[in-house]
Amino acid sequence: MKKLSQKKYNSIFFSPHIDDVVLSCGGLISKLEEKEILVVTIFSDYSGEIYSRHAKCYLNSLKFDNANEYFNSRKKEEKLAAKILDFDFEWLDFPEAIFRFKKKLIFNNFFYTKTSKLFGSVSREDKKIMPFIRNKIKRILKTYSNTRSKLYFPLGIGNHIDHQILNEIGMDFQKNEIFFYEDFPYCSEVKNFGRHLKSKKVFLSEKDLKTKLKAITAYKSQLKPLFKDTKTLRNIFVKFYKNGFERYWYVPKKR
Repeated sequence: MKKLSQKKYNSIFFSPHIDDVVLSCGGLISKLEEKEILVVTIFSDYSGEIYSRHAKCYLNSLKFDNANEYFNSRKKEEKLAAKILDFDFEWLDFPEAIFRFKKKLIFNNFFYTKTSKLFGSVSREDKKIMPFIRNKIKRILKTYSNTRSKLYFPLGIGNHIDHQILNEIGMDFQKNEIFFYEDFPYCSEVKNFGRHLKSKKVFLSEKDLKTKLKAITAYKSQLKPLFKDTKTLRNIFVKFYKNGFERYWYVPKKR
């Protein structure tokens, strides 16, 4: 966790994982002239040195020996992206979905043991964790927000468990000025989303888009699982952002 000063932030972005906000909102962060920006990552740790077979395979596929090495690498990547885009950050260190489990006497109950479950329904055990996350976010806002603060949460496009959880929690903060960002790269494959929400476009300069792409490439450990390689990332990025904007969604005010 980065040690922050007690200053207030005009823009606070809530990220499921280390990289999601930069992937989805890097253009807006680059564009914002007032750089009082805080990125808060919720799931940025693991539950201990006990992994499911699925988690072990995932770590091995990325050439990491263990979860500690994996998260240390990801946090170094975040620091580099933060320098590129000029934002402060904080990690709440809840375990990622793939590493969450409940200890039992005979065997451990892993919440999500295969990829399809990571993009399925939120487990009962995770429902119990959500109040703790809400309370942490409330404390973050009490410490770092002001009357002008805008809050950003994921839309949950792609249905990843951690994105779903944070989207649902974000809906609880309607008294604040909140927006929901399109989860890139999942949003590049899904066309219909937004439900009862309205959207607004944030148009970006060529410089903003280049800066965003540069910041995304700072997360080297994620290039392979998300895009296969840098060339594919660039192709997807250029195609999706060809019209030069990011889109943000909000709940329309009742009349």
